[in-house]
Amino acid sequence: MVGIADSYGMFHTATLKGKDESGSDHQIVIPANMPVKLVVRSNFFQIADSRGVAIAANAPGMPVTVVSGKTPAAIVVKVTGIKQ
Repeated sequence: MVGIADSYGMFHTATLKGKDESGSDHQIVIPANMPVKLVVRSNFFQIADSRGVAIAANAPGMPVTVVSGKTPAAIVVKVTGIKQ
């Protein structure tokens, strides 16, 4: 599950943009200057951020705000294994 949780507690699912042997790319539009939380969860895979730090299954999400007039950076999340 990949998406954002807005300040009202609503969840918005990201769409699958592309997929190949190296992984999949998801995309979602985030309104400028609106703080949201990026939520990435899986019941099957272990997930980590771009630095390799594990994302807990019950993590509340990563805070994200897209600043008006700036191009947002891509957020990379990696599958590091299969949950036991």
